[in-house]
Amino acid sequence: MKFWNCLLMTCCIFATMTTVAMEDEEEEDCDGFESQLLKHMFEKNDLPYKEPDVKTVKATFAMGCFWGVESVFGGTPGVIRVKCGYIGGEKKNPTYRDLGDHTEAVELEYDPEKTDFSKLLQVFWENHDPAEQHKRQYMSAIFVHDEEQEKLSKKSMEEQQKKNEDKIVTQILPAGTFYDAEDYHQKYFLRFHDNLLSSLGMGDKELLNSYRASRLLGYITGHGKEDNFKNEVDKLALTADQAGYVRKFMKNKDMGSCAAKKNP
Repeated sequence: MKFWNCLLMTCCIFATMTTVAMEDEEEEDCDGFESQLLKHMFEKNDLPYKEPDVKTVKATFAMGCFWGVESVFGGTPGVIRVKCGYIGGEKKNPTYRDLGDHTEAVELEYDPEKTDFSKLLQVFWENHDPAEQHKRQYMSAIFVHDEEQEKLSKKSMEEQQKKNEDKIVTQILPAGTFYDAEDYHQKYFLRFHDNLLSSLGMGDKELLNSYRASRLLGYITGHGKEDNFKNEVDKLALTADQAGYVRKFMKNKDMGSCAAKKNP
């Protein structure tokens, strides 16, 4: 199983993910390059930052542990914001420790001028194993917000089944109330970059709801292309030093696992 399938379909126990993800060569890298980079200190960033003023459409996907899923969509072109949460059950105000009948999922807002639901479905299928059966907390599901999303999801699943030898177990369900997960789950891998976040003045509120946090999460965990990042630097209001820092992690492409390992 590929690294991302392992990452997305585990129970958010990072010790297990680290065991799957790390080879001896990568262990040495964690102890060297990245561990030093994480200590980098930045000057305060006074560049003006403004949230994008664009009309967005919602999409909601469940693909296992939401930490990795949030990272995948954070780096997907056209996605403006993404956050972790719980959906699909009847229990009111679920929490991670008292989830009830809900499923871990991500709710994202995308710019329909930059991408569309069909492209997001492709990201969904490519970044987890839809034929792997899990308990409800980590099941594969598409929570649709309207009839058009339902139609596209069913068509997409039929096409995907033709390519998959195993029976797909993904459920297509109506999107009900989405309950935000606890702060410590939001932008989980980005949170290990304390110095960067401090220099940007980003706290829990920004990590939950901002475009800047969503995109930085995607890029810093190795998702997204260099050209796309270059085109977004001004929108993200990053200094040359901050942008250079993100690029180094992008090139390392360890999905943030070194950072998380150094900060259990």
